[in-house]
Amino acid sequence: MCKNWYEKSSHDAVKYFYGPSERDVVNQRDAFVKTFPSCAVVPKKETFESYTSSLKVRNDERPGFRLVYPHDSATNKWRAFLKTRVSVHFPLVPETRYKHIRNFAFKCRDDCVDDNYPLLKAFRGKMSYALTKVYQTVQWEDLASGTTSDSFCHLRGDWYHDRLLHEKKDPYMRVIRKCRLGRSELAIHSFYHNPHLGRVCRFCDGNHVESLEHFFFKCPHFSSQRKPFLKKANPLFKKLGLPPNHISSCLGFNPQIASNSYRKRTKAMRNDLYQITCDFLRQSKRFKFV
Repeated sequence: MCKNWYEKSSHDAVKYFYGPSERDVVNQRDAFVKTFPSCAVVPKKETFESYTSSLKVRNDERPGFRLVYPHDSATNKWRAFLKTRVSVHFPLVPETRYKHIRNFAFKCRDDCVDDNYPLLKAFRGKMSYALTKVYQTVQWEDLASGTTSDSFCHLRGDWYHDRLLHEKKDPYMRVIRKCRLGRSELAIHSFYHNPHLGRVCRFCDGNHVESLEHFFFKCPHFSSQRKPFLKKANPLFKKLGLPPNHISSCLGFNPQIASNSYRKRTKAMRNDLYQITCDFLRQSKRFKFV
């Protein structure tokens, strides 16, 4: 989805995976790494292959899995870690303006303490509004200066979405949109509705996490529906310049769509691909809420 964007990001954060067992959190983490390989931060002196392999293999010398620890919860007793690349959510504020913001915040705090006024109300009534205006001003000034225009154009391929996702009227397009947002009925997206079932696929005996990749390409329960789906979809993947047998190709994550000429030239093929995907979802009978 955002492979190139993650490769350029230099900001790291820790992502957590919760589950009732060690194997469950390990499978969740492994599915995430397979879906977003460029998002994982590989430690120095290790290759991507050796690092990802070590995350899912039990350590004999020190019992347990790498970066998996007990978690103080009745339902999710285990937690796994993964260092990932993330974005910067707020613009950088100049040092001089930051000092004014800090002084303003401290003054509001002191006034609330002196007047015995709830700090939360002050934050919502004054500080939150003022900080929002400051960040908006910084963003507009940065945009007006022209220094960010190249960056916006460069990132367009990462966030640009296909209009057919909303224009096509097939009811199963709603399922595609929910899959894109991580809000589908698959176990990896809806496990919190039934915590005792976890994220494991209940349609096969392989003890696999029911991820998008597992449902679309691996689960043997849907092999009879998958065969005609891939037979029709693979030629379209090739014509559209999309990677074969990849979840991003099925759900419309196509950075080339940012090009006007590509979008106009391939509209009919993209419409056919969405229709084939909708037919597969319909025939699988996996999704009840359409």
